[in-house]
Amino acid sequence: MQTKMFKNLCNSINELNQQVSSVHTVHQILFSLKDVLGVSSAALVLKNPQSGYLEINNRYNLSAHYTHSYKRATGKAAVGKILLTDSFLIVKNTDPQDVYNDVRMETDYTVAALIRLETEDRPMGFIAVFFDSEVEITAHMKDYLIAIANICSESLRKERILSHLNELRRVDPKCGLLYYHFFYNRLIDEYNKTQRTKTSLSICMMDMDNFKEATSIYGPDTADELYREIADELRASVRGIDILGRYGTDEIILYMPGTSVENAHTVINRFVEKINSNRYTDKQLQTTLSIGIAQLKANEKLEDLLSRTKATLYSAKVTGKGIVKISD
Repeated sequence: MQTKMFKNLCNSINELNQQVSSVHTVHQILFSLKDVLGVSSAALVLKNPQSGYLEINNRYNLSAHYTHSYKRATGKAAVGKILLTDSFLIVKNTDPQDVYNDVRMETDYTVAALIRLETEDRPMGFIAVFFDSEVEITAHMKDYLIAIANICSESLRKERILSHLNELRRVDPKCGLLYYHFFYNRLIDEYNKTQRTKTSLSICMMDMDNFKEATSIYGPDTADELYREIADELRASVRGIDILGRYGTDEIILYMPGTSVENAHTVINRFVEKINSNRYTDKQLQTTLSIGIAQLKANEKLEDLLSRTKATLYSAKVTGKGIVKISD
């Protein structure tokens, strides 16, 4: 068995080096545990940073339905120990019920081994492997499973770094908003989804009324800081699924999936109230925004929606400063 474990570790490292995605890499590793150790099932469980719940991200011999329905708090028994105190834990069906059930997934088991996953010394989840029969977890097997967990951790870390690098290429570092090219590509995807699902889609275009004056009086660095702080304020006012982009020198574009123009208007008005009551940058500047809002009509092309939103923004600008207008 030690020879099989060594060969599998080499194969797992090779899989990591050639990684296309962490999902594929971890799946290959979990699936190989069947042949190497004779496990009956296995799962990689990670903490969702948004919800805080533990979720199954990869699995072997667990149904898709169970995987999608598995959402648990950290727990106080075995799961809590593996995330907070122990890096390796063995659980048997003879252990107390609360410990046994805390590890149990879709079916009963005889022996389970839990191995913590870490990145930068921070726990992010665990791997659980299950055996139908009594199995001795030897020192060699423990070392092998820890090594496998480390490879999985590195696979996830590698993908997160690549994702972060790609995000940096998409985001304007001056303001933290998507460059328009990347914003537009995401908008196309959302438009196509909206066409299939027949849901609402609203777009807002915003123009900072005093950006040029701020540039002229205080310099481009202060004007850029003003733009960034306004973008931060807007980001804090909308949902995580609402996408922001930089549109021109002093404009911001926003699309809001599943949102009617009336609901978009309500959100934007709350944002405008914040803008009007606050001061920005170390110069304590005040600013206003001209804003145009439009909702996608039935059978409307995306370019027509964008043109209509832009025309609504222009109408707001010529009306006066700080005006919010809704397209017909």
